[in-house]
Amino acid sequence: MDTGVVEKIGKASWLAESLSEEANGLLDKARDLSADERKELPRFRGLWKEKEIRNYLNRLEEALKKPRLFRSRRLLEGAGFSSEGVPADILEETGGIKDVVVLLEALKEIDGICETLQDVRLLSGWLNDGISTAKGKLQAIIEAKEGFKRVLNLQNTDEGLKTTIIKVALGNPAFIQEAEELDSQMACIKEHGILVTYDEGDLDAFTKACGAAYESLSQLENIYRLPISEVDSSTKGKSLPEANELLRTKVEEAGRERGELIREWRGLAQTLHSLGREVPDAPDGIPDLKQRITQLEDQCREDLGESGQELLSFLIGKCDFPDQLSTDEIRVCLEKLRPFIAKNLGGAEWLEK
Repeated sequence: MDTGVVEKIGKASWLAESLSEEANGLLDKARDLSADERKELPRFRGLWKEKEIRNYLNRLEEALKKPRLFRSRRLLEGAGFSSEGVPADILEETGGIKDVVVLLEALKEIDGICETLQDVRLLSGWLNDGISTAKGKLQAIIEAKEGFKRVLNLQNTDEGLKTTIIKVALGNPAFIQEAEELDSQMACIKEHGILVTYDEGDLDAFTKACGAAYESLSQLENIYRLPISEVDSSTKGKSLPEANELLRTKVEEAGRERGELIREWRGLAQTLHSLGREVPDAPDGIPDLKQRITQLEDQCREDLGESGQELLSFLIGKCDFPDQLSTDEIRVCLEKLRPFIAKNLGGAEWLEK
């Protein structure tokens, strides 16, 4: 017979004898347990291979020598969670582990939450900080379960972003409110044709980028009241970073334009006030402000005449001196503008008031 075969048979025989002795020793200890306690011992359900047999014997030894630790591991595994990385002294608190498992079972009514909790391995970290910490974290998730359900049903958030949001919210349920606000902002941004995609990078940076785009769009629409078509024409089909650059420029331009229009409105309003006219407040929106200025110009033209309006436009710096006016026309215009000039004598500071 081949000597190699003989050696292998001998080694296998020795291994079987060694494992048998170890198993018999553990069996003797198991006989000292009550019938109910023996029912809780682990059963061997693996293949008859050395590694699996040794793993089983190690579990059986733990169950016999450290029953509380074994029960805790089994409780967590029964709930679908690994006890790997959890300190032994924490696992010895079987009562606390039972409380944790009850909370984990309560989480199962929220689709996908337990699976995500397993993936990100948050539970072992919480248990490392103590049973009370883990229970507090799980209780906070349960109290926010309706919020988690809403997150799972967000309409403008793809699955990758939802998963990231849930991972963050598991550790900080207060983030759910921010996530819902983000989803609302994304809906608005997408309506303007902006391409919004999350590449599983920095969530905080993505959230800030969406917030910046939303704020710019809100200013252009709600403060400056620019037509939607005008805003969309510059952002449609652009990526979020590109759109943010364009929107930032658009907001700056709108701010400058409104500043110039307000200056013009003030000059006309001051003139009409000095002539005894009541002038309503300036509107916020640029289109409305332009329309109001046209109305004020018409009123000035009505009170001052065409020549007076031209001279006023020169005085407030809107145009060059009207050379076509005769001396008599200038005199008549100045007489009409006298209240305006007298009221504002001392410079052009009134334009900034």
